[in-house]
Amino acid sequence: MKIKPISFTLVTISLAALFGCSGSPPASKGSWGYVDRTGKVVIPAQFAEGRDFADGMAAVKIEGSWGYIDRTGKLVIPAQFADGRNFADGMAAVKIESSWGYIDRTGKVVIPAQFAEGRDFADGMAAVKIKDNWGYIDRTGKVVITPQFAAGRRFADGMAAVKIQGG
Repeated sequence: MKIKPISFTLVTISLAALFGCSGSPPASKGSWGYVDRTGKVVIPAQFAEGRDFADGMAAVKIEGSWGYIDRTGKLVIPAQFADGRNFADGMAAVKIESSWGYIDRTGKVVIPAQFAEGRDFADGMAAVKIKDNWGYIDRTGKVVITPQFAAGRRFADGMAAVKIQGG
């Protein structure tokens, strides 16, 4: 079951304190929380941004940094990344300073930040941008398809859409 984030205007400061947030509340444009399939709020709106749940966790932005919550709303990987993507195949792409790498479900960096951009894993590979071109790495971080494309998407059913340079 996939829970989609929706925007709320209600913010509870006590919950922000629970997650270790300090300072001013989120911008008046609203905060992000999560609802179940019936529309019931199951994780109150308290995040500057929220991404979809995948593999039981969702990336959330707290005071300018990204971390991960579980399905109960508990912050399980501290907000410490410049950006974060969805978990897939047990790993998530995260931006550390200006480069992308990959973490496991405990938050441990398993593929060091070294890419200009990184996408979600699928079928055991992830699209990564090295300099100006996209290629693919395996779950160990080894380049398995040489960066040569203008763009690269996720693998599905053994194939990935790529944009050919000048094509």
